[in-house]
Amino acid sequence: MSKSRPNSLPQNIPEGLSERLSAGVPAQLAEQRAGQNAAAPSILAAPERIHPALWRASQIARSPGLYANTGYPEISAQLPGGGWPLGNLIEVMTPRAGIGEIQLFRPVFSGNRQRQLPHAATASSPDNVSAEQRPIVLIQPPYVPQVCAWAHWGIAPSRLLWLSPQNTTDALWAAEHILNSGAFAALVLWQHALRDGALRRLQLSAQKGDTLFVLVRSLSAARQSSPAPLRLALHPVPRGLHVHIVKRRGSVSEHPVHISLYSDASGRRFHSGAASDPYSAAFTESRHAYMDSRTSAAPHAGHTLP
Repeated sequence: MSKSRPNSLPQNIPEGLSERLSAGVPAQLAEQRAGQNAAAPSILAAPERIHPALWRASQIARSPGLYANTGYPEISAQLPGGGWPLGNLIEVMTPRAGIGEIQLFRPVFSGNRQRQLPHAATASSPDNVSAEQRPIVLIQPPYVPQVCAWAHWGIAPSRLLWLSPQNTTDALWAAEHILNSGAFAALVLWQHALRDGALRRLQLSAQKGDTLFVLVRSLSAARQSSPAPLRLALHPVPRGLHVHIVKRRGSVSEHPVHISLYSDASGRRFHSGAASDPYSAAFTESRHAYMDSRTSAAPHAGHTLP
């Protein structure tokens, strides 16, 4: 009784041919394995070739979606997609109100250009209204919005809406309906104590549209978990902010990013959004802040200034 060949070739193949085939099988397997090993480093270096939602732990993610240009190259280089993610919850945590958290998003409020990464599935605004014309909503801001400052930024006062609900429940209800509508360019909500379930509902509502959604909270919230894909901790410094990225899609950010918000003594802007009007540069917002350093007389929404 003859033993079966290890390569399991048919018995009726001539002896010489079977030996040549047996020798060729390992050679073909070796070539295939060599090709796979050569392709493996390129796939690992660029896992987005497999799927756009994949990234290495040492990389910044490139999740598909719609992103708005921040106007600050320093922070854009540290953000997945190179901008503010639209249709997502962005948490901004500050030690106190009025340190420049609104200034940080000023280029987007002014209608900065948006860009879209591949395979995005974002909702379009009703009637194809551009972001420059859609309203901006502020819910429970800690101080009375200064309409003159917004006009100085190039934002029409008619686009600015200010809501002052009586309690947190009404504020969250208004925020969810605003996000679900998709009819607003941006929403800024001031809330401190929020449960995880409320944050998840806000994130799900934000994903239904392309609204820039910013939730301003106290700095102590940085120690809590959150479903927000982007979380920022802001610290005031002279003429600007230190922005620490607490959470982002991708690698961990170890060092804060310095953002210059105001001009120097000569009226020159440090960032790319410089004002071309010489009268605007001669009397800047930062100088006005230095002249009047009193505590605001309107600590809550709806208070009438003397």
